[in-house]
Amino acid sequence: MEAEKYSLDRRAEFLLTNAVSKKEYQRARKEVKKLGLDPDAVPHLPPDSPQQGRNRRPDKNSIALAGEFAVLSQLALLGLNPSFTLGHTKGVDILVSNPKTKGMCRVEIKTKYRTGTKQGHNSEIHGFVLGQWLMRKIDENLTDRRLFYCFVPGE
Repeated sequence: MEAEKYSLDRRAEFLLTNAVSKKEYQRARKEVKKLGLDPDAVPHLPPDSPQQGRNRRPDKNSIALAGEFAVLSQLALLGLNPSFTLGHTKGVDILVSNPKTKGMCRVEIKTKYRTGTKQGHNSEIHGFVLGQWLMRKIDENLTDRRLFYCFVPGE
């Protein structure tokens, strides 16, 4: 199968449509101008267009999955062997094995999606706190040395 060769117009449309932030969109507009094209003449949807659907807050499941993937990728980069647990009634999000020590642990991920501009506050006990993390009362008293919580702020 022969690879598709994009025309300048198609490249410009690709650059403009795939920008996900205002900063990326401005960068894409500059790139399109370098191609010798007028960005306003290229059919596309800007990132803040309602048709793009990017202005809506993601659903809770998507936010949770994004946090789990973020943590899993970082654990893998550390040379550990993380794996997802599946199902809605699971007691843990990621199981991690350490190939050097042959040890196992569990990681519970708490992801908070932040849409406001509040900068957070200082706590005498916890230091700087961004938002409030909601946990069940039962989780506060756990003493399992192989269970870790990871708090992931999302933007």
